Amino acid sequence: ITVHAEAGPHLHRSLQAIRALGKKAGVSLNPGTPISAIEYVIDLIDLVLVMSVNPGFGGQAFIPSALGKISDLRAMTAGRPIDIEVDGGVSPAVSGQLAAAGANAFVAGSAVFKGGTMESYKANISAIRNTAALARGEAVISDRFADSTRAYQGYGHGFAAERIEALYNVAVGALVPDLTLILDLPVE
Repeated sequence: ITVHAEAGPHLHRSLQAIRALGKKAGVSLNPGTPISAIEYVIDLIDLVLVMSVNPGFGGQAFIPSALGKISDLRAMTAGRPIDIEVDGGVSPAVSGQLAAAGANAFVAGSAVFKGGTMESYKANISAIRNTAALARGEAVISDRFADSTRAYQGYGHGFAAERIEALYNVAVGALVPDLTLILDLPVE
């Protein structure tokens, strides 16, 4: 369960409540929120979500200052099993930079759904993953997706069950073992 650091005055209490439920806890940071907002709760966090656009709508341009924030977070979280996820403007043009800075989970919406066909979705996802893998110095030997327990199906929002299943089948299996791609499915 991920909460925005800016959502209330008691981030520590929110993270404790999430963990008391036996769930993993994440904190989302808006573009203007400094990483110091999580400094004193870092040991309660399993994931930091860096918003690289202002929340509200899809298709926004990536905010480049997120790269510095991700690098700083990777240094802050060194030695801890904390995922760094990025949401906003994620595309093949920036996924390599994001991976090199330290991100290991990406939320992609508009960049995935360009082209309108399953084949284009597959190619778009592959391009994001391959660019990230190359930036990490990992060999990309195939554009086929292997099985992986780290891939997420996403959420339906009006999609027919067979379309969700087909998108899931395209998305599962990272070419990069510890890289997660989360589909941000549009409303139909």
